[in-house]
Amino acid sequence: PSPYDAWTAKFNGQTAIFFNANQWGNSNLHKQGLPVIKHEVTHAIMEKYFPDIPTKDYAKRLNQISIDEGIAHFIGQPNRENILNHPKRSWANIEKEYQKVLTELNNPKLSDSKKEELLQQSNTGSYWKKFGAMYGLYRASKVYQNSKNVIMKCGTHRIIFILKMRPSGTRRLPV
Repeated sequence: PSPYDAWTAKFNGQTAIFFNANQWGNSNLHKQGLPVIKHEVTHAIMEKYFPDIPTKDYAKRLNQISIDEGIAHFIGQPNRENILNHPKRSWANIEKEYQKVLTELNNPKLSDSKKEELLQQSNTGSYWKKFGAMYGLYRASKVYQNSKNVIMKCGTHRIIFILKMRPSGTRRLPV
């Protein structure tokens, strides 16, 4: 459904990948089709690593969005080796936005509907405006750069293991 061009969901007990054909033109399909397929397959693979988080735990849900979407964006990114050097991105601003929203989500005076809206904004809209996903992309890129030799020897599935083994209660991804 809008605003998504593709997504994964449980269907008859199995993870399925869906594509919103209304959002795909011929040129988009040729330009972005393979990266989006890689992105969605990554979600399907990672699903077993991320159990459902209680609805009211908004900070943990944002963290899960950043990990899940960040890794999927990283795997789907055609030029992922150079993502940290992207000339138009200010990773410091993305991190500030993420931290600002995290603070808001921990504010007991903020309504649940506003918190849900913030979570939705963290993962929808134009590619670079999805601050939760972009924060995760940045962090996954940092893990990749800092662990390049290990990943080259063990495969990208190692990123998931590294993230899953982070200390309990931490909100930031390891770098």
